[in-house]
Amino acid sequence: MLKTIFGIDGSFTGFMEKIADLFLVSILWIICSLPIVTIVLSTSALYYSVVKCVRRERGTATHEFIHFIGENWKQGLKLGAVYLILGALAALNIYAVFQMERGSVLFRVYSIESIWIGICFIFVSIYLSPLFSRFEYTTIENIKMSLFMSWKHIFSSLLFSIIAAVFGYLTVRFIFLLVIIPGLFVFILSFRMEKIMLKYMLEPKEGENLSWYYDEKSIVQNDEK
Repeated sequence: MLKTIFGIDGSFTGFMEKIADLFLVSILWIICSLPIVTIVLSTSALYYSVVKCVRRERGTATHEFIHFIGENWKQGLKLGAVYLILGALAALNIYAVFQMERGSVLFRVYSIESIWIGICFIFVSIYLSPLFSRFEYTTIENIKMSLFMSWKHIFSSLLFSIIAAVFGYLTVRFIFLLVIIPGLFVFILSFRMEKIMLKYMLEPKEGENLSWYYDEKSIVQNDEK
């Protein structure tokens, strides 16, 4: 029994390897996100490496993280710039609302509008990186599809938002957890996100070798729905 738990292929060793991978890619994510404009690129690399290496056990997490950035940095920077502009506009909209006279009709109308814009931005923030890591969309298409998918799968989006809020609180409360929380959050998020994205992926042809991101069980389950 001890050999099974602590052996090379044992569950304990496998668990610790996954924790180590999540720790390493979380550190890489922090470093690569420092320029701010790289936030979408680094988060996409994080999602890509966590799903491919930690969940699907293909390659090494750090290598895939760096490889993704090297292959996609140009579009990633463009997407990051557009994302930051949208975030700035959403923030300015909320700021403008707080400058209005309280109790007025315009204040109530624009308050609702600013809340809706804020929710849209949060939803886009959650879906944007997974989509960029998987699909070959243009910058604008990535934004549009993130918004479309987030509202189409609204209950999942709300769940993702709650999980993000919990992890955000834990990070603020216990700052030392920042070295593991990014990878852990993406790892948990990916279980539902992969099922959602599967609905928008081309079905593999019969006899065709499945790409690493396909899960045979999830394909069967999706076909049965």
